[in-house]
Amino acid sequence: MKKKGLVILVTALALSSVSLVGRENLVLATNINADVLDNLDKNEKGNVGENESKNNIDTQVNNIQPKKILIESVKIDKDKIEPGDEFILTYTLVNNTNAKLHNTSLKIVSIEGKGTLEGFVPMGTTNEIYLGTINARSKREVSIRLYSDKSLKAGAYNFITSVTYNEDSKEQEEITKLSGIVLKSKAQLELSDVDVYENGDGYKLTGSLTNAGDTKIKNVDVRVNLNGNVYSYQASNIKTEEEEMFEIDLPNVLEDTVASISVNYEDDSKNTYVAESNCTVKALATESVSDAIENDTKESRGFWGFIKNLFGFGA
Repeated sequence: MKKKGLVILVTALALSSVSLVGRENLVLATNINADVLDNLDKNEKGNVGENESKNNIDTQVNNIQPKKILIESVKIDKDKIEPGDEFILTYTLVNNTNAKLHNTSLKIVSIEGKGTLEGFVPMGTTNEIYLGTINARSKREVSIRLYSDKSLKAGAYNFITSVTYNEDSKEQEEITKLSGIVLKSKAQLELSDVDVYENGDGYKLTGSLTNAGDTKIKNVDVRVNLNGNVYSYQASNIKTEEEEMFEIDLPNVLEDTVASISVNYEDDSKNTYVAESNCTVKALATESVSDAIENDTKESRGFWGFIKNLFGFGA
């Protein structure tokens, strides 16, 4: 019995030791595995981060594909464009590749928001220009002359412009861009109702100034040239659709004379304009000296003849 008990005790202790060792090993193994996993996680995360970073770089590079053809610039030949003006748009195209681009053409498609080129008409050509082949890494310029209708209102107009092309043995490609112009208000002053009438020993010239444009008119200066002498009138600023009357005193003339009238004025941008007209100044109805003497002589003879006849003088 004692041996059995001793065997049982030893067996129990052995099992307990094994159990403890196993548990300790398990804990160690668990710790080791955790560290390893942690390190693996870090390595994997690091690898994933590197991979993701590499993928992101590749993606960014892939996404930032340079355009094969670019509209580098658009130039306008005028500093100011008013309704009714003609102007030239010059486009600079750049082949941004190492290969030739063929069948290249540029087309002004429409006005943004309208679907047509309403109000603008190509002059001397169509709204599409064929350029043909553009060599690798080279530039080409193309110009289109347009006429703007007088009825167009002042403001910004964006042209939808497309460029089509193709590489060797490849399908046609197209880019679409916007390029804009600004139509500025046109100052327009109307000179009317010009009249000349006698005023004492001279004349008075009158007229009407009407702002028929879309912008305020400033620094209005009316000048009348009569026989080389200039007579002027300075008007105030005239708002759109407003009217101002003017009067200018003129001296007497010995014979009918044509007087020239010029009206100088400016718009808001200080652009200068001139409106011109003319009128005839008629000579005042005056007697000549000889006619006056002859009339006086006749009157004198008539009077003294009456006296002589009345009193018998000179009989």
